[in-house]
Amino acid sequence: LRNAWTALESEPDQLTGLYERRVFANSGFAVFAGLLRPDRKLRLSVGVPASISTDGLERETKGFRVLRQYLASDRSTRVTLELVTTSFRELFEVMAEDVAGRILVAPDESSAVAAMRERLNHWERFMSASGPGGLSREKQIGLYGELTFLKTMLRTGIPAAMAVTWWHGPASENQDFQAGSRAVEVKTTTGNSATAVRISNELQLDDTDCQPLYLLHLWLKEMEGAGTSLPQLVDELTAQLAGAARQEFADRLVAAGYHEVHRPLYENTGYAERERRYYTVEGTFPRIRRADLCRGVSRVEYLIDLAGFEDFTRDEPTVLASFAGHSA
Repeated sequence: LRNAWTALESEPDQLTGLYERRVFANSGFAVFAGLLRPDRKLRLSVGVPASISTDGLERETKGFRVLRQYLASDRSTRVTLELVTTSFRELFEVMAEDVAGRILVAPDESSAVAAMRERLNHWERFMSASGPGGLSREKQIGLYGELTFLKTMLRTGIPAAMAVTWWHGPASENQDFQAGSRAVEVKTTTGNSATAVRISNELQLDDTDCQPLYLLHLWLKEMEGAGTSLPQLVDELTAQLAGAARQEFADRLVAAGYHEVHRPLYENTGYAERERRYYTVEGTFPRIRRADLCRGVSRVEYLIDLAGFEDFTRDEPTVLASFAGHSA
């Protein structure tokens, strides 16, 4: 794909319009690399018989859009992934290669469309969580904390396939880790306070549907050029995974807004752990629950101070055993 785009761009200036080259001709699929002049917008297009449903593919989101066009000449549908914003070009190239790769291994055109739909949904989630500038500082710290707990689970012998599928943070669900009705919410801070924690909504610490619900508070020291960086932690976890678990981990990282294309943005910032504490969220533990809200009130964000609530602390082996579904 990149070679085809480079070739199209290197040709002498031409008239305004769309220029295309067929790629992967030996695959049996009609796949085209395109360049729209004069805006120099990159395209990846796939042609499929009109009899195959392509519903749900059209969209426009941050960085790219997907178009459909019926071609009466051969009764086919042309599905096109197009770069919208030039600052997203590097990400677009990675995304287009991923989408094309999934299409090429599909057994038939119907499966290729299904694979394309799945990958477009996947990358749309990534674009909503990140962008050409990568993750915000706050999201980097939050992701580092979630990966730290994932690393802890792997270190204590929880099977990798289970640990990765229990990680729900990238899906923006109410708790970061869920295993059946059991849940762990991870809060990571780097400020001067060892006990202040921000809660994002009224469901994060609502234990109504969670038995049990734990809160892990990680207090980190943020450093430049020292400590363990986010990419280093990702590398460490990736090395411990294999097969389907490794692919699932990579997919969830992208859903969380992390991609290797942004690695240089994160490498110089490292973290060292100051303290970690686990709390069981029950009884009079400080929090707002859905049932506490007046009618019409929603999307509540608030701060809690964990000082003085040591009675709710639990040791790590007990939390991990309970979360994994067995006794310590």
